[in-house]
Amino acid sequence: MSESVSKKKKWWKENWHRILGTGGITAIVIPLLVVFINNHGTTNPTEPSTHPAQTTVEQTEQDNDGIKPKTYNLNYRRAEIQEEQLNYIEALELYLQAAEDYSEENNLDRAVALNSAGRMHYKLAQYDDAIECYNEAWAIYNAAPEANQVELAWIYNRLANVYIMQGLYEKALNWYYKALDIREMELGKDHPDTAGTYHNIAIVYYQQGEYEKALEWFFKALAIREKVLGKVHPDTATTYYTIATVYMRQKEYEKALEWYFKELEIKEKLLGKDHPDIARVYSRIANAYYGYFEFVDAFMYYSMALRIFSDKFGPEHPDTKTCLDNLRRVYERSGLPTPLDDWLAAQLDSTPS
Repeated sequence: MSESVSKKKKWWKENWHRILGTGGITAIVIPLLVVFINNHGTTNPTEPSTHPAQTTVEQTEQDNDGIKPKTYNLNYRRAEIQEEQLNYIEALELYLQAAEDYSEENNLDRAVALNSAGRMHYKLAQYDDAIECYNEAWAIYNAAPEANQVELAWIYNRLANVYIMQGLYEKALNWYYKALDIREMELGKDHPDTAGTYHNIAIVYYQQGEYEKALEWFFKALAIREKVLGKVHPDTATTYYTIATVYMRQKEYEKALEWYFKELEIKEKLLGKDHPDIARVYSRIANAYYGYFEFVDAFMYYSMALRIFSDKFGPEHPDTKTCLDNLRRVYERSGLPTPLDDWLAAQLDSTPS
């Protein structure tokens, strides 16, 4: 028996009850294993992904940019309530009605309502309509000498977000840089919103495959976040994750692991050790280990992720199934001669109570 196999079997015997849990292992894990292994001959399995899920555009204060109309409007307030309840279609209709209520030409309150309507279009993936609302809001702000420049930067930021979703990266960069000019001037280079713009610029370069530029801007964002927000903060953890993502794309797996473990340390402090987001970090760590053929370590972290996904979501959830599928593939690559369900059952039988 190879040293790798011996190491894996020893580890599993010592840890299976902690990793997979004692209460639900028969009801949850074994049936899933049987389903996957029985289907093995009729499917076309692929390798576990060595690329994390595509990063998403991060907006500071994603659901509320802090821009409010100066004049009270009932429709606007009703729209806010609907948005808080995630009723985006109803909120959109009310924000548009509020914009009509503020019908005076170049009324800044009308621009605020249009900005909010654009946000709803964005959430509903109605990107052309979002651009139309944002452009009209921008035109009103641009023509008003009393307009708040920080609020204008928010509109630039939101326009850029839409262009990213449409794959129009040069347009997105143009608007992000416009937002950055305002934020650096009005808020300073050490402000969290400025860091958010650095982060968004990095994402555009990442999507374009310009990974060194992406890293440069991610590290700019990180410097501010660690200084202003501290290391134990969700935005800081997000930046650790995105830095690791770039290294994964570059197939620099050891560097990616370093940053994934930084992300894990923060998220465990913020969320606890049994949160689904912790399982997702475990899966990313497993991906990195798999990338440079450390199958035992990949197996361990997929196992830890599986235990959380099984407990939180149950056996039929896509995250549970994907994690188990990856676990099976890593097991097959590691060279153990026994089918995974048979081998797992043997470990259960041989493990002292």
